This record gives sequence, structure tokens and C-alpha cells, in this order.
Amino acid sequence: MHIKKWVVMTVTILLIVMTVSQVTWAIKKPPKNKVILEKKFEKIKDNSWSNLELDDPIQPGVYYIEMSDVLGKWGCWGAKVDPYKDGTAWQNEEELPKCDLRLKYRVKGDWVELIEIKQLGVINDNWFPFANHAGMKVEDDKGNPVPLVSIGQSFIALEKFDGVGLQTPTWHTNDSSGLLTLYAEVLDVSALSKLATTWGNLKRKF
Repeated sequence: MHIKKWVVMTVTILLIVMTVSQVTWAIKKPPKNKVILEKKFEKIKDNSWSNLELDDPIQPGVYYIEMSDVLGKWGCWGAKVDPYKDGTAWQNEEELPKCDLRLKYRVKGDWVELIEIKQLGVINDNWFPFANHAGMKVEDDKGNPVPLVSIGQSFIALEKFDGVGLQTPTWHTNDSSGLLTLYAEVLDVSALSKLATTWGNLKRKF
């Protein structure tokens, strides 16, 4: 049963990658073609999950979730050991090599951790808080200090989902705020049709 599930998931990932009209992270930009949902969070509790919840499920595909417009301290737990091969973390829309943010999404009513990162009792490369503080500066690709505007994560949704979230530390504060936005890479109609048909056939076979 586990082998069959693995086969279905593997084929699905390959289909999504092949049918994406333009895989944006391949050209070093996150997939921000279309805004799906955005939400302003306020008085965020330390280490809580900041979730976006949709009215209806959306299709499998390539997505990007981004944290921006921060007042105070608001970041995301993640890791620097490349725990997720189908996406990456971004800072100011620049790729963070081998970095990923802890991410879950909701499938058929259940929250599933898509990017699994084990919580540890000590901060290291396997359990790291990516900061996104107001007024914070980072280095650009030329080594110059620039304001930190956003952090985010690209990912591939394997099934229809109606929620997505990040685990967000606030460094022992409870008065921070920020904007969380879900973007989608745009697939053309023929690609979506092909993906849906193939996925349906696979589910019937397995």
C-alpha cells in the first residue's frame, strides 16, 4: 500500500513539474504569478501557526507563501539542511540555498505537514528560526546591506487543499503583525486538464 502511494505521489510531482508553463524558481524568482489569498495577522502569539484558510479547495500545483509588511518580530521556523526537494525558502525574492520553512496544508479536512521539520530543543541548522523583523537588514546578492522585506517558501501541492500555514516565532512578543500571502504559478488550461485526467486515472488504478 505504501509503495502504491509512493508511486502515485512521485508520478504526480513529475506531472506537475512537466505541465507548469514556466517554473519560476528555475530562473531564480519565486512563483508569484497570481494572488490566491492574503491575510493580515495581528497580536501574533509566539510559535503559533499562522494559517491561511480558503473557502473552497484549490488544485494541485506550484505555490508560494510569503510573509511581508512586518511590524515587530515575525519569522518562521525551518531548517538549513535542504529537507524539502520540491521547493525552497526565499528572502527578498532571492533563493536561500538548502533552506526550507516548516509548512503544513489542509487536505480533505486534515492538516498535513508537507515540509516536515522536527522541532528540537536547541537552535541549529536542523531547527532554525528565520527572522523577518521590522527594520532588519540583510545582504543582497552583491553583499550590500538592504532592508529585509519578505521571506517565503515555494512548494508543490500534491492534492487539492483549502488551507496552508507556517509556524511563526515572535521572539517572546505578542504584539507583532504582518501580511501572509499565498501565490500560485499559473498553468494553462490544457495543462490543468491533462493533470486532472492523469491524476484521476492513477487514483482509480491504485
